[in-house]
Amino acid sequence: MSTSPRTPRTFFPADLTPLIVSGWQTNKFDGSIPFWADVDGIQFTESGIRRRPGHSLLFRPLNGATYKSVRGITSIQEYNTKVIYAGDLDKIYRYKASDPTSTDGTVVGSGYNLIENSGETIWDSGASTWDDGGTTWDAGINEPSLWSFTNFGTWVIAANDINPLQIKKNNQTFAPLVNNGVSGVSVSAVGSGYTVNDVISFTGGLAAIVTEVNSGTVVAVSLTAYGAGYTNNQVVAGSGGTGTGIQLLLTVSNCPFTRVKAVDKSGPHILAINYDKGTVSGEFDVAWCDEDDPDQWDPFASGSAAGSLTLREASSPLKCIVPLGENKAIYTDDQMFILSYLGSPFYFGYQTAMTSGVGAVSSKSVVSVDRVNYGLSRRGFFETDGNSVKRIGDAEGINRYVIANVSEGEYSKVIAYHNKEHNEVIWSLPLQANVNNLEISYNYSTGVFSKRSVSTTAAEESGVFHHPITADATSRIYFEDGSSSPHVTTATTKAHDLEDPYSIKEITSIRVGKVGEGNPKVSVGWASSINDEPIFYESDSFYVDAKYKEYNVRTSGRYLFLKIESSGSADTWEISNIVIKGRLRGFR
Repeated sequence: MSTSPRTPRTFFPADLTPLIVSGWQTNKFDGSIPFWADVDGIQFTESGIRRRPGHSLLFRPLNGATYKSVRGITSIQEYNTKVIYAGDLDKIYRYKASDPTSTDGTVVGSGYNLIENSGETIWDSGASTWDDGGTTWDAGINEPSLWSFTNFGTWVIAANDINPLQIKKNNQTFAPLVNNGVSGVSVSAVGSGYTVNDVISFTGGLAAIVTEVNSGTVVAVSLTAYGAGYTNNQVVAGSGGTGTGIQLLLTVSNCPFTRVKAVDKSGPHILAINYDKGTVSGEFDVAWCDEDDPDQWDPFASGSAAGSLTLREASSPLKCIVPLGENKAIYTDDQMFILSYLGSPFYFGYQTAMTSGVGAVSSKSVVSVDRVNYGLSRRGFFETDGNSVKRIGDAEGINRYVIANVSEGEYSKVIAYHNKEHNEVIWSLPLQANVNNLEISYNYSTGVFSKRSVSTTAAEESGVFHHPITADATSRIYFEDGSSSPHVTTATTKAHDLEDPYSIKEITSIRVGKVGEGNPKVSVGWASSINDEPIFYESDSFYVDAKYKEYNVRTSGRYLFLKIESSGSADTWEISNIVIKGRLRGFR
């Protein structure tokens, strides 16, 4: 009795179009992954995939030939000029948007000593692990530093977790906020011959400007320089201006801050978290300045609305502060607190958020989108409104990917920013390196992830400018404006058995729908086992050169892979349709 061979049968078309928008998921051998196992420079839309829009260079190296990593950036409107402030490891620079050809911004702050690297590039498994237990950092690791900026009108306040809190007033340069503790002065001897706006110098470097004169006598002065070496209630004599004989009585508060982790603005107050005041540590504390007065942080000064409070339930130092609706969210390694404005006489109060296990790996790892926070904690990516928490990235394997590949000692370099034009939150991470070299993006409208191999060390969402601004480790500043990009784009599927893992498939054609400019390359690869790496042959590839076209492809194998590549810097293509035709060739 003879056995007839299995009759080849047509099984296609196989319409893969619904799977295109499924997003990046990390393990190509995982059968739960719908489609894409690896992407780089791909953006998922509601209807397909496209080459991620690029950016344009705004300013070249901050330090000329000496490239240094930018660790913080902000932008403000200074009267009629849009201005960017960028801080690297030892300086703060000011750039005017009207002068994009500048290679070096104006130095407006110097003498800083930020930590560049932790000195550790891998996790010390003998110490602890980063897992659902919410373990903490190895205390021996020196965390690399980031700048935290906020503004008060045209004044800019800056913190870096190393140096004293910095403030830049109008056209001045950055200087320690309330240097050496001098917070105010009063006139003790009025002198004679002074006029308003006279600048007066004093012993010890203190300087003031006359603000009020009545009947020829000085009534009030305002500090312009704080000097050094003063004590509370010290009397100092002045000279200069148009008069003589004036003396001042000094008020020295318990400021300045010798170190501040991060700052933010809340109405008429500047907030500071996790700080030192001299030898006194406030790792678990929040402080705020007087109303409309970033110079005044003394709660005991007459009429002052300044104050502070301790988050007593915090189990680790405060790390990050971001808006949450009308409130502020404050994060530790593995906790979240909600800070609310109460008004006089207490001004601010807090409560522990009803969320479990959320936290921040850096001072910039959480961002605010309307009334929701998106962040990266020790347990992975999350979304929270302060009442509940949603884990994102677990099902897709993204959290496992991050935990396995990010250098533990460099986690404090992680920065996040919001690109509201594309409904994305983007995290920049150091993958087994001491510099940020990968962006992972999350589209909160569609719920999908993607990634891009690019170095982003500082960023700010659109505000003063219409697009986000970013900076990198080579001291360059960019507009994320969707312009041309030099990066190669790739997207590779998982292994597909086309619903028949046992048969050999013969592909006869692939139909692709595309819009936009550029001709992306599509390659077909095969593997004999689901656990094998695919082999792509140049003969089994084609370029998508039409809006909607069927391309003849003669190739066969068991497990099918597709790869899309693009390198044109001005490409704007989007692929929203893939249909495969062929037949089964029987068992191997």
